[in-house]
Amino acid sequence: MKLGGRSVWQVLGLYLAGGWVLLQVVDVLVDNVGLPPRVFTLALALLAVGFPIALITAVVQGAVRDSGGSDEAAGRVARGSSGTARSLFTWRNLGLGALLASALWGVVAIGWMIRSGGAAERLEERTRLVDELETLAELRLWDSAWAMARGAGPEFWADSTQAEVVRSISRVTPVRTDPPGATVFVNTYAADATWDLVGTTPMDSARLPRGVTRLRLELEGYAPLEFGTLWWLPSDSTYRLVPTDADSADMVWVPGGEHVIGSPGLEHVEPATISGFWIDRLEVTNREFKRFIEAGGYDEPTYWTEPFSRDGRPVSFEEAMALFTDRTGRTGPATWEAGDYPDGEDDYPVTGLSWYEANAYAHWAGKRLPTVYHWNRAAGTYLSSHVVPHSNFSGDGPSLVGEYDGVGPYGTLDMGGNAREWCWNEGSGGRFILGGGWNDAPYMFNDGYEQRAWDRSVTNGLRLAAYDEEDLLAASMPIERPHRDFLAEEPVSDETYQVFLGMYAYDAAPLNAVVEARDTTPDDWTRELISYDAAYGEERGLAHLFVPKNAKPPFQAVVYFPGSNAIFEDELTRWTGEFLVKDGRAVIVPVYKGVYERRDDLDTDMPNESVAYRDRVIQWYRDMGRAIDYLEAREDIDADRLAYFGVSWGGRMGVLMTAVEPRFDAAVFYVAGLKFQRALPEADPFNHVTRLEIPVLMLNGRYDMFFPLDTSQKPMYQLLGTPEEHKRHVVAEGGHDVPRSLLIRETLDWLDTYLGPVER
Repeated sequence: MKLGGRSVWQVLGLYLAGGWVLLQVVDVLVDNVGLPPRVFTLALALLAVGFPIALITAVVQGAVRDSGGSDEAAGRVARGSSGTARSLFTWRNLGLGALLASALWGVVAIGWMIRSGGAAERLEERTRLVDELETLAELRLWDSAWAMARGAGPEFWADSTQAEVVRSISRVTPVRTDPPGATVFVNTYAADATWDLVGTTPMDSARLPRGVTRLRLELEGYAPLEFGTLWWLPSDSTYRLVPTDADSADMVWVPGGEHVIGSPGLEHVEPATISGFWIDRLEVTNREFKRFIEAGGYDEPTYWTEPFSRDGRPVSFEEAMALFTDRTGRTGPATWEAGDYPDGEDDYPVTGLSWYEANAYAHWAGKRLPTVYHWNRAAGTYLSSHVVPHSNFSGDGPSLVGEYDGVGPYGTLDMGGNAREWCWNEGSGGRFILGGGWNDAPYMFNDGYEQRAWDRSVTNGLRLAAYDEEDLLAASMPIERPHRDFLAEEPVSDETYQVFLGMYAYDAAPLNAVVEARDTTPDDWTRELISYDAAYGEERGLAHLFVPKNAKPPFQAVVYFPGSNAIFEDELTRWTGEFLVKDGRAVIVPVYKGVYERRDDLDTDMPNESVAYRDRVIQWYRDMGRAIDYLEAREDIDADRLAYFGVSWGGRMGVLMTAVEPRFDAAVFYVAGLKFQRALPEADPFNHVTRLEIPVLMLNGRYDMFFPLDTSQKPMYQLLGTPEEHKRHVVAEGGHDVPRSLLIRETLDWLDTYLGPVER
């Protein structure tokens, strides 16, 4: 069939050729200009619809031309009308009209597509954002969630449809200052992001991130105040700002109220109600303490208000002063020489002080040593998972006061690490000294700790407070610790102990293990995070496995049980067992229920006589057992050469763990002993210690107040069922630690003896 001189196939070919060119142009625009992909689909649909229209138009035009040659007369009569028709219905005009119509429809369609496509993409992007925020909220990655939401712009926060996800990542709280008018900024606790402006006080509904954050208050003429805050704590107290020229400019205000001490080992202590008080923002420095000496502080008895007593006998003022000398025999702290501190250490914390010296300085300065209640309230040990990584527990020596930015809930610095800080209260055999020092384990920030009042260790320092006499009476009472005579007690019978073992047993089941993450960047090891089915409930257990790079597989293995700091930390960061991996042994750290990534409502490692505590101990054992099951399933691990390494909490729990678990070949208990608090018999390490028969190394400090030498360490060592020739107790001068070189040497020698040397 002919259509105005052209066949159907010619029309079809021309149309398809033109359509192909059009589609190529659209495809290029989609790839390079950013047009939505659906524009290509629309163009294809328009071409399909346009083909029959073009075909019908061509047929009509051909019919008109054919009729013109057979009826010339009629053509003349109707010349005007037919001529007009011919002049309109030409291929050129039809093509031009079709082109213009297509262009018009294309512009309209593409505009509509772009508009609707942009809206769809925005909706898709918003949906993706919400999904990611919900995931971050579930993982409690509050800093990341806050940064992502802030990056979405103010319209996201104003969108009422996002209210639920906004609530999941943020909180609304009042922020008030005295005086008002302070500008409020918020940042991550690490202050590693930009400071976001929150507003100006007073604010009844300031929106802040969930989790632990850092706030900064600024007001002209007043010292800026930075402090850490938790989302779930009420933040409705008024923050006092201090004029820059005030005498108390270096102190911060802590509001009063009923306070429960949050230190492990002191849970039994009754709460006390104290008034608001001032406390030094920083520790007392060498420069400040030297002023006390230059003012005749060691010569004036009126500053030394408490009677001296040593080993149960009175000590005269002259005798005491003769003991308070530096390394060269001159008056002053034990860390000084020739009556002075080292050059360049003016603003380092003064250390090497006894409790008596610290208390005398406080009286000279017109302040007081904080009671345990005042210290604990100001420190905010509940922030330890953030304070500790930002505090000086380096082991390398003291630092400038305030150099580390581990800030407390009211603006104090260095309450964790750097120098231990003497407190007023007496304990069972000394005075409390809290916070830990630069050479202490990180969990010392949380724990209640005491030393002999005469102790002048290199980390003993102080921080002062100002509070009234009524508070001193309310909070200065002696704090006794529980006591047991372990050598006089009788463990349960063998028959009863067999019943206990049955309580710890669990059914063998597939692990369904998954390597969730692997980090090969460290020089000395590859770190893996493994998940597997737990031995209770429907839970998934976790473990961190450190595989050495400097030894040959199959590797000897060590199971690690941490100190109580793990209860307050969200992840495993700094730990004591790194030297084990560097020496060539694999180390697995089970994530025991309630610690690190599996934190829950557990807030203390202290035993008690509840069924809930008993059940928790059994879960800890089963977590460890499943970790060993996993080691046995790996070809690169020699699970027949297996040791246990426990630190403090992990050391005292190690007695129970290694007695119940038969797969261990040796154990190391670091700064551990028997605890005076009782648990139900099946969860009390005392009933397990005599059943433990594998080689055991104990490493302790002579003056450890968590595990006293004569009443905790020695009874544990004597009661061990291990043959005498296969157990060793190393006692170093110090407190709740031993020199690191001694720890490493003794531990590696012990493992080499009972597991065999590492193959390289």
